[in-house]
Amino acid sequence: MAVNRRLLAAAAAAAMLCTGPRHGGADDAGQGKARPVIAAVRFQVASPYLISYGELSGLITVHPGDVLTEEAVRSSIRGLYAKPIFKEISAYVREEGGKADLLFHLRPTPAINEIEVAGNKKVASAQILSASRMRRGGPLEDRDFREAEAAVKKALRLKGFADASVSMAAVCNLESGAGKVKIDVQEGAPAVVR
Repeated sequence: MAVNRRLLAAAAAAAMLCTGPRHGGADDAGQGKARPVIAAVRFQVASPYLISYGELSGLITVHPGDVLTEEAVRSSIRGLYAKPIFKEISAYVREEGGKADLLFHLRPTPAINEIEVAGNKKVASAQILSASRMRRGGPLEDRDFREAEAAVKKALRLKGFADASVSMAAVCNLESGAGKVKIDVQEGAPAVVR
């Protein structure tokens, strides 16, 4: 009688294993779908700040060649949020032919730690900084970056440098959360009034 109960319990367990859902994507495999393998991991930073791929890839747990799972993507997002620099993080996946391209969309808001003015010869750096309206310790959003560039260009034109050009670049350090902004100024020749 005890042997029959064991056989009955073993048969019931085998039947449950054969008919029930399994871990590791067996539901998908039963429908002819296998979990995709990550072909590429990319980062899109919605900010003027440049952040290196090496720094970002060191914070995530998914890499090309890994099987794509929701938990791995969630773990990578948690790893990115471990740095207080990011305001918003989203992940997008494009699957095709069993391969997946994974894109992390990042929105950092670091504080400006350093502002450098370069290329100016006749207009003082303090005047360019004043025109930009950027301050150390303040955050720098995309919109602020474009507005600062336009404001510096306008200030230079008002000082008679009609052909002035301004370009700005920003770099962000993930470890410290600090940002460095560089304002490159090409004043050109001053306008001549005849």
